[in-house]
Amino acid sequence: MRITEKMKSLKEYIPNVDDCKIKLDANENPFPMDEDIKKEVLSAVEKCGLSRYPDPMSKDVCESYAKVMEVKESQVVAGCGSDELINIITGFFMDKGDRVLTFEPDFSFYAFYSFLHELDIISVPKEQGVAFDADFVIKSIERFDPKMVLFSNPCNPTGGAIKSEQVKKILESTQAMVVLDEAYMEFFGDSLVPDINEYENLIILRTMSKAYGFAGGRVGFAVAREEIIREIKKAKSPFNLTKLSQAAACAILKHADKYKAQVDALTVLTRETYARLKEIEKKHPGKVTVFESSANFIYIKCARSQEIFEKLRDMSILIRAYPDGHLRVSTGLKEENDAFLDAFDAILKETGL
Repeated sequence: MRITEKMKSLKEYIPNVDDCKIKLDANENPFPMDEDIKKEVLSAVEKCGLSRYPDPMSKDVCESYAKVMEVKESQVVAGCGSDELINIITGFFMDKGDRVLTFEPDFSFYAFYSFLHELDIISVPKEQGVAFDADFVIKSIERFDPKMVLFSNPCNPTGGAIKSEQVKKILESTQAMVVLDEAYMEFFGDSLVPDINEYENLIILRTMSKAYGFAGGRVGFAVAREEIIREIKKAKSPFNLTKLSQAAACAILKHADKYKAQVDALTVLTRETYARLKEIEKKHPGKVTVFESSANFIYIKCARSQEIFEKLRDMSILIRAYPDGHLRVSTGLKEENDAFLDAFDAILKETGL
């Protein structure tokens, strides 16, 4: 087999696969599916004729999501998670060597797919590691003159968010295509989706993997002006969503109001977890820093983070650890959050931080 230089230099992304009783590493919705919704999903799935290919454009799913988002079906395209759409957008809207601007820390797959498509990746460190506002982005755009800008709002992994008015300021400052990843927007509630027709350089990414508790179904969306969506559809695989995923997604989207209630409950749980983490932070001044979050997870900077991650894993509690000394913990059910908080506090005392 011929090994290219690109293959040699690509760092493999390896998700956590540890089998832990408490799983707080992937920002999933921890609530079990409502029994009535589950019945509808199972009924819809049973009617799928699996000997035939699925709808190549996932029309019913796009119509269902468009209704929830209050946009036209022609302004929505579905992908196998938003990851597939990032891959399409970076590969199809850019030519080899074009410059793409990302920020650090942010979702690692922006740089991953940009690398695969041999783009010129500029990743700008955020101020103080997490600070992020319109002026910072605009200065970076002016400095590097990219063809595309990608960032998440709220940010994964920091949980920081900027208001829609600030995003508009960014859009109005540049001709570059701005890909705005709103995977966690249900928890923040200041989306730019209502304004998509105002901008020729805006693509918004959304997902059913977080607020809708459908991470296993791998259904994501791009929302943009009709002419942009038509171009994305050209590059999309014709059968990217299975019949099973399409049927289940349509059933789930009929109950957006129930998922809004879950989002509200998760927001309360996140605030409670944040408050307790701030108490822990006070016990360890200068050693633990807890960042406020507008999503369903919390970002923590602490000494010996990898050791803490491993000790938690040994206790069957899985969170996310980053090489730069940060941890990210998803909001789980109350008993899961309490178990993590008690264990985290005990480990800090044990390690003498």
